[in-house]
Amino acid sequence: MPYCPRCGQEVSDETKFCPRCGSQIEYITTTAWEPLREGVSEHLRYAFELSKEKPVIFTPTVISTALSFILMRVLDYWLDKYNFFERLYEWLGIDTNIIPIIYRAPGEAVNWETAIGIIILITFLSSILDGVLSISSLHIISEAVKGNKTSLKNSLSYAISNLIRFFIAGLAILIFFGSFFGIVAFLMVFMESQSLEIGVIALLAVSFAVVVVSILGSPFAVIMVTDDIDFNEAISKAFTFSRKRIWTYLGLLILIGVVVLVLSVVPYVGWIIITIPSVIGNLAIIDLYLEYKKDSEL
Repeated sequence: MPYCPRCGQEVSDETKFCPRCGSQIEYITTTAWEPLREGVSEHLRYAFELSKEKPVIFTPTVISTALSFILMRVLDYWLDKYNFFERLYEWLGIDTNIIPIIYRAPGEAVNWETAIGIIILITFLSSILDGVLSISSLHIISEAVKGNKTSLKNSLSYAISNLIRFFIAGLAILIFFGSFFGIVAFLMVFMESQSLEIGVIALLAVSFAVVVVSILGSPFAVIMVTDDIDFNEAISKAFTFSRKRIWTYLGLLILIGVVVLVLSVVPYVGWIIITIPSVIGNLAIIDLYLEYKKDSEL
């Protein structure tokens, strides 16, 4: 039985316009029609069901969270061992009596360069591992939503082979926010030396623009992985997608953000259980993006 590809109305082979939705029918489909998912609840419901069906999608995020926890404990140990913050304040010439010191345990008299080297090494290793596992998490989720075979090995391989591409994207984001802080610093000086009122208005305008751009461009990583494209193309698609699906996208971001924030304060296990809403949130956003693409192609 032929169907309209947009609304699913039964049509004849000769139909040029759908009698239900009025769309021009350039082709017909004979496969069973499934309505597009709409709204926050439908995308979250789909994400929840798919996550139960394919629990392997949680693996990269769980591994990343566990490794981050371990590396942070190691970093805490070395910071404590070398009295890092006290030494740093002393090196910067800051009076430690007026600055809260986090690590006050007696440290060993060690070489300052050694301490810096170890801390940088641990931080760098943590960043690399977190980057690889974050990319592989998005990849395995994307494959699950597309109905493809999900494999931790394949997703890790994808992440490692594309790490440079995402590193460049990360640099572009850092440059963007660095420019913002540079503008803020200029406006602070301007407010002190010129006009406070104009400076405040300009600062609010710049901050608002940065927030809007950050929200609209935030799905770039999801799109880079889902469509397997470079940053410049992904950021363009991200602006178009988030603008056309702004309320559903914002609803997902806010709801998942609130849930993660609440769960993160749960004693002892909060750091691990936040992986559940994080993965489901990414799954729902990828589903929203693929449904948007499907609707745009109809």
